[in-house]
Amino acid sequence: MKGSYSLIIKPPEKADIGALGLKKFDSKFVVYNGSAFGPGGLKRVLRHFSSDKKIHWHIDYLLEEGELKKALLFPEKDLECELSDEMSRPVEGFGSSDCSCNSHLFEFDSIEEIFKAVDSVSHVKVLDDQRYEEYQQDKNGKAFEDFIGDLPDAESYQKSSDL
Repeated sequence: MKGSYSLIIKPPEKADIGALGLKKFDSKFVVYNGSAFGPGGLKRVLRHFSSDKKIHWHIDYLLEEGELKKALLFPEKDLECELSDEMSRPVEGFGSSDCSCNSHLFEFDSIEEIFKAVDSVSHVKVLDDQRYEEYQQDKNGKAFEDFIGDLPDAESYQKSSDL
């Protein structure tokens, strides 16, 4: 299954982001918008939750220091740049070297504000660290597409969880 995603991260106060250098964060959360249309599709998001990976992309450097809280998944939708065009407070030059966007990373003050920024998109699925761990323990028993299909949508997730 292919699509786009937004990673919700609790950033460190500052992080060395490879060639971008030292970046400081003044917000409680940052959101990284990405796409997964290559081999593996949205399974790429599982890599972001893992701490056992080779550091290659800007987001890998940030996740070494920050804490991935949730991933918003947009199955079968190419929204990486569209979402980035709609969000304010960019971290200049982050993760957008392969397109004309000035950034794919944005600062936010609350998770509610993040959900509000994507509320116009239908069929948003939410993956959190608990569901990631459950999938890792049972990944041989469930197809990835079924796992994604079973994830709560954004509206249900917000109603049932303490954001």
